[in-house]
Amino acid sequence: MADELGACFGQVREGHPAEWEFAFDAHACLWQPRQAVELGAALAPHEFLALLTAQGADIVQPDICVVGGLTQMVRIAAVADAHYVPVAPHNPLGPLATAADAHFAAATTNFGILEYKPAEVSWCPDPYLPVDGHLELRPDRPGWGVEIDETALEEGDWVHWERKVPTRPDGSTAWM
Repeated sequence: MADELGACFGQVREGHPAEWEFAFDAHACLWQPRQAVELGAALAPHEFLALLTAQGADIVQPDICVVGGLTQMVRIAAVADAHYVPVAPHNPLGPLATAADAHFAAATTNFGILEYKPAEVSWCPDPYLPVDGHLELRPDRPGWGVEIDETALEEGDWVHWERKVPTRPDGSTAWM
């Protein structure tokens, strides 16, 4: 798949004027890090790092629930910031992810915008809701600032989603 995408992207690039800009969104297509590595290798001849260096990437969209949590999001934001690229977290997984992303956004200098997906769930009775176009943090509350109703979780009003991440003895992720 990665080789086909790389060849397709190459044909698109070669068939259009150099001043035209293109974006590639691998949304829900890369389920394992090895696939991202394969795709990166297939696209490498098109100099992605050079694209970042030239400020050719307008935005990056990591998903806090997929990349490894807040620590990895901060690292990704730092790399993007070094290239003057803003971060707009991909945020399709509900109110707890939104809470974590809101805190990430508040602590990130190159935060751009947060994707927001309204989702009413019984297990989070007080989700972050937009107020005048933004989400207000809740410094008077512990943790991410939302309550989780564990009784509602017992009733099954939730969808189980788990990304298995192998870890090394020191706790770091071990994809290779």
